[in-house]
Amino acid sequence: MREKMNKGTEEKNIFVFTDEQQEIVCSHFGKKKEEMEEWEICELLDKVIDNLD
Repeated sequence: MREKMNKGTEEKNIFVFTDEQQEIVCSHFGKKKEEMEEWEICELLDKVIDNLD
């Protein structure tokens, strides 16, 4: 699910990162979701996105 918000010239995209998706991303990096903080999981997602070249 994605929602766009427009504030003047600023545009934000809001994404829902489900538990299942978080498990997949953590597994990709050999990590256990239960042992990670939310911000760490988001950092892993950033790495995945950065490598989409």
